[in-house]
Amino acid sequence: KDEFLLGILFPLTIQWWGEVQVVPRKKQEDGFRIEWTRTEMEITLPFGKKIVKENPEMSTKLSSTPWDIEKLDEGMICFRRGDIGHLVYDSK
Repeated sequence: KDEFLLGILFPLTIQWWGEVQVVPRKKQEDGFRIEWTRTEMEITLPFGKKIVKENPEMSTKLSSTPWDIEKLDEGMICFRRGDIGHLVYDSK
């Protein structure tokens, strides 16, 4: 789940759903990969009105590349998204 502010006033939330899959590797232990299955974007407008959109284009593009789980260490998870880069997440 990612949370942002559009401008100064409008909260934007994007939720991601996916499946963890085992990826066989030849020279080391099997790895894990997240294949994203769907996303949802929610924008809260003034007076509490909410707009919800399933699989918005911007998150569909990001979720089209699987994320490999590179390392797990003391609650820290290192993801690699294709050849684009890494993201480290603190699960604590």
